[in-house]
Amino acid sequence: MANWIWMSVGVGVCPGCAARHGEERPLEAWEAAGLPGEGATYCGPHCACILFRTDRLESIAERMGVSFTDTASLISGLGFQSPITVMTQPQQIDLINLGLDEISEMGYDEAREELIDIIRASESIPNLDLLPLPDLISIMETL
Repeated sequence: MANWIWMSVGVGVCPGCAARHGEERPLEAWEAAGLPGEGATYCGPHCACILFRTDRLESIAERMGVSFTDTASLISGLGFQSPITVMTQPQQIDLINLGLDEISEMGYDEAREELIDIIRASESIPNLDLLPLPDLISIMETL
């Protein structure tokens, strides 16, 4: 039975989809975890990701003369680069409302790191590095 690869396309990919990019599972496992656009990831029904059968990707790669040693090299060899995560509009608005306009213009990961630095300066919260951006914004609201 063929496996399926989660492929995130473009810029503006939510962190959940970015984490799944290149992950390979049987279709039944993807159905249990949630298919693209079904709401299992942060972007919900706005998801633009796709699942691709591994055997079809390998066939396409062979016809294009793309060599690969593993799933990651196969994906990048076919032109699918790692996705770039960005903040959602509600997250940006939340940061603006907190008076953090300059952070609202950053990418998701950069904004997350900046908030972690700000929070660390005034609070001692364990495992701060593990929190997603929405949780960090909530903590900022209480400072």
